[in-house]
Amino acid sequence: AVVHSPGLQSWVWKRVAKSIEEGSGWRIEINDLALRFFPARCAAEGVTVSNGGTKIAMADRLEVRWKWRRLLSDPRRVERIVVGGLEVDADGMASLETDAGASSSEFDVWQAFEIGELVLDGGRIAGSALNVEGQIEGLSAAAVMTGGIARVAVDAKRLVILRDGRLLEFGPLVLRANASADGVEVEELTLEGEDASLDTHGRYSFEEGVGGRVDFSAVADLASTTEWWDPNLATGLAPAGRIDVVGSVEVAPGGEIGVELEHRGGPVRLAGYEFERLSAALRG
Repeated sequence: AVVHSPGLQSWVWKRVAKSIEEGSGWRIEINDLALRFFPARCAAEGVTVSNGGTKIAMADRLEVRWKWRRLLSDPRRVERIVVGGLEVDADGMASLETDAGASSSEFDVWQAFEIGELVLDGGRIAGSALNVEGQIEGLSAAAVMTGGIARVAVDAKRLVILRDGRLLEFGPLVLRANASADGVEVEELTLEGEDASLDTHGRYSFEEGVGGRVDFSAVADLASTTEWWDPNLATGLAPAGRIDVVGSVEVAPGGEIGVELEHRGGPVRLAGYEFERLSAALRG
């Protein structure tokens, strides 16, 4: 009973949190903690994660289960992690300054750790860039990380993009991907929307001299999407029709980027001109 007493749990957590902050700069605050050593599990409520004074994420609850034998052996393994009510500030994450010297090529996180099951039960991610605000709502995910490979399935009910108060909405969002020390493979990324939709897949290698490629298809109503981006541009171009393109983006080993796309749908109109066929190829 002593090992499960609130006083001991608080003491253990303070030491762990201090060690994490001193070693990485990450500060983790918890409103309520229940820790059991046998069987090993931890349940926390009101979790806040910050770095350098910048709040990165909050979660209503966090549950972790592990087996001491697996946690203390190599690779270190956590059996199950459940995160509920997650809110992530993407702007805060982007503002973090990464220390290139802090990572060591001798340390391989893919081989050092395993996660038997990671579950995200409800979440929201918000961020902004280039005068555009975005928010993913109704987020859920399931992931595993074993044998040096992470597999993740993400679903979201709604993606909202705002530009100067104008709304572009998608939903649902589906992502299926794998990652390892060698690279990232997106098996499926789809966005469905009334005004626009996207379907893409591809792979990018972390290995030097390999590069990557993404293939995609996209459909968009020209009038509504142009109006969303810039009403003045829409007035000048008077777009009409629905563009339906297939294409690819390729990153060559030397860093050169190539883009190819082709419109395969019906006629579209721009600035009084009608186009039945559109294609483009760019490299640079």
